[in-house]
Amino acid sequence: MTTKENLQCSLSINQFELPVFLGWPQDERTQSQLVSIDIHIHFNSPLKACDTDDLEDTFCYSWLTDQIKQETALKQFHLLEHLTKAILAITKKLIKDTHMISVSITKKPRIDGLQGGVTFHCFQIEESTL
Repeated sequence: MTTKENLQCSLSINQFELPVFLGWPQDERTQSQLVSIDIHIHFNSPLKACDTDDLEDTFCYSWLTDQIKQETALKQFHLLEHLTKAILAITKKLIKDTHMISVSITKKPRIDGLQGGVTFHCFQIEESTL
């Protein structure tokens, strides 16, 4: 009897700090502010690098973060929700063969008593896997 390996793999990029022009009023967007981004990528199948231990068989998460920086550098975002969906779309465009990608972004607005910031989560599950 042969058993099929049911290995699932995901990658998390945690607390990636990104300067963005974000805020509803124009004056809040005049200077960039740091947001913290968490990206979770769940792959359809194990990455080949799990077996080969070869960089050629995976993708470079430094490259992904560089692409996100480039695509958001000069843009302005009014809402955290819109920024989160934009980062999700960038990630989805660059990383193929995924089951699910989730993005969470935390910003720390100046609100009395708010210590941990505000986080918005957005995720996309491939329809073919539902």
